[in-house]
Amino acid sequence: AGDALTRAVNFMVSTLAAALGTAGLVVLFVIFMLLRQEDLAQRVIRLVGYSRLTLTTKALDEVGDRVSRYLITQFTLNGAYGLVLAIGLAFIGLPYIVLWGVLAAMFRFIPYIGPWLVAVLPIGLSLAVFDGWTQPLLVLALVLTLELITNMILEPKFYGQSIGVSDFGILLAITFWTWMWGGIGLLLATPLTVCVVVFCRYIPSLEWVEIMMGEKCSPQPHLMLYQRLLAEDEDAALDVVRESAQDRSLAEALSDTALPA
Repeated sequence: AGDALTRAVNFMVSTLAAALGTAGLVVLFVIFMLLRQEDLAQRVIRLVGYSRLTLTTKALDEVGDRVSRYLITQFTLNGAYGLVLAIGLAFIGLPYIVLWGVLAAMFRFIPYIGPWLVAVLPIGLSLAVFDGWTQPLLVLALVLTLELITNMILEPKFYGQSIGVSDFGILLAITFWTWMWGGIGLLLATPLTVCVVVFCRYIPSLEWVEIMMGEKCSPQPHLMLYQRLLAEDEDAALDVVRESAQDRSLAEALSDTALPA
């Protein structure tokens, strides 16, 4: 039993050390890119060609703006998550709450699996510290509640607005970049996807990428109505007309939607 516990502890420590090392490498990479931002931008412009200087400059500015908003949003949400977790663990009575809050905030930079890598530690400690199952179950309930609120409400609301990539696009990108580069790809999936989506917007032959993965696809009410009518879905067609008439008169909505359809 002692050897099994030692092996388990060694495995957890090695896993945490590897994850922290990867996170440190990514932080250094991001800092280097920020410090050499102007030099990298000039290299990209020379690579694309000065004949497309205007489009390249617009794309680079949009990429920088989106990635900056994403990082600020992620830092804010992760910091709030760690703070709330630490406060909740303090009420439960678990020791080392500052450590768990900082680790939770740091590991949330790893999408999906990061929070659960850290959650195992306070849950395991609660099993060792407290008698009975009440406090461990409270710790588990706290983590589950925070994860549900963050993943289902806060992240879809704020991340989509900050980076301009749909939820489906983010999930697809995480799967692809993780398959390509493993843990590094998992960490860099969202910024890399932002760059790809923005540049594809300015390349006509690759516009379909932005349409499929962008946050919003501009609706065309008359085409939506025509498609609903082709499908013989009268209720959906009436819904399209009602939505078009929400901010204007019915006559204007019919003129702009029904007649073109």
